[in-house]
Amino acid sequence: MVVTKPTILQAGSKNVQVRRSTGTTDKREAEVRSHQLAAKIYAEFDADIQTLEQQPQKTAFNFLTPEQVQADPSLRDPFIGQRMLPPTAPAKDPATKLSRYLEVYMAHLEANNIGDVRERRTRRSRCEEFIALVGDIHLSDVRKVHAYQYADWMVAKGLANKTIKSNISRISGMLTKAEQRGLVDPNPFTNLKLADYGRPSQSWSPFEPEEMSKIFQQEMRQQERLLLTILATTGARLDEIALLEWSQVKVDFGITFLDLRDAHRVKNIQSKRIIPIHSKVAPLLAERGEGRVFDYPVDENGKAQNAAGKRLAPLIDNVTEDPLKVVHSLRGTFKDMLKNAGVTPEMVEQLEAGEVDLAEIADKINSSQVSKELNDRITGHAQPDTAGRYGVGHALIPRAAAVEKLALEFLP
Repeated sequence: MVVTKPTILQAGSKNVQVRRSTGTTDKREAEVRSHQLAAKIYAEFDADIQTLEQQPQKTAFNFLTPEQVQADPSLRDPFIGQRMLPPTAPAKDPATKLSRYLEVYMAHLEANNIGDVRERRTRRSRCEEFIALVGDIHLSDVRKVHAYQYADWMVAKGLANKTIKSNISRISGMLTKAEQRGLVDPNPFTNLKLADYGRPSQSWSPFEPEEMSKIFQQEMRQQERLLLTILATTGARLDEIALLEWSQVKVDFGITFLDLRDAHRVKNIQSKRIIPIHSKVAPLLAERGEGRVFDYPVDENGKAQNAAGKRLAPLIDNVTEDPLKVVHSLRGTFKDMLKNAGVTPEMVEQLEAGEVDLAEIADKINSSQVSKELNDRITGHAQPDTAGRYGVGHALIPRAAAVEKLALEFLP
């Protein structure tokens, strides 16, 4: 790793930078060691600076104290009586400079496994970006105005309000940790007014029925066709399905469903849910295998969405040039299909969050569009052996009944 010397140490030095080896070729281990190594190098810089400051300084004049002049008036300094500068404030700890504290903060994130590798890199990038803009000042010198300066800079770059808030929150996270350690009091990046900064965020647009048909009419590998089909008929997130394992594909009450309740890589706690598969799609998952359903490579964060997205993106681009219509638009399209089938937005939220009341949903679903057998299960008139599996049925059956109302004309 390479660390640039402070300006005060560069004078008279042959090298402006200090180079040290982390002693490993493993990238992850090198990243961890680099934080510790940087802290050691900066400590050496501090010692060198302290040594310089303790050396006697050569000056053009030797100023006398008032006590010396009073004891011997003949020694009166010609400058006594003129306006004197106020006492110099105590030097601030170099370790509280933003660039220095950033290394401490990153080491904290690494040691406590806060965020994945990609998120930690993003936090570092945003903090370095902020430091480059406002200067490598001390933590105690950071003010609210610096947040607004950073926001103005991002506005000039054309970033959206949501992105601006997100980036500033990452700087605030570092300052919050400094506040907890007593280095700032309080965190100046709280209670910011950022509503008017940046352009409004744009939501992804859903596909039109004709576009959905064109997407599935294309020639494509069987793997991409199955992935697109599941995404379009479940409203699930790309990474949830790209990482899907065959052990998560289950059948109960005669309904094929995806069980993500024990999934390790999900966006939030609400994502740990049961997802029914439409009866038209279920045969595609009838032949079970071992391990993962798809073979998209998994990145260092344990995600497969990037690799899968690269495969699916051309299939979307062949159909539309609208920049707001992407793979993620399939989620919005699915919600629209449910709404058009008579499932209200409130019901969609209940279905998605897993907050389904069996009786309420049973009353709302049109019995003429649901088979008598399924209606019996919804209203509690099914066979006795369902009692022991009521937890699964309570979450699965109402959702399956709603999903089954979708016609899915776009599928070949």
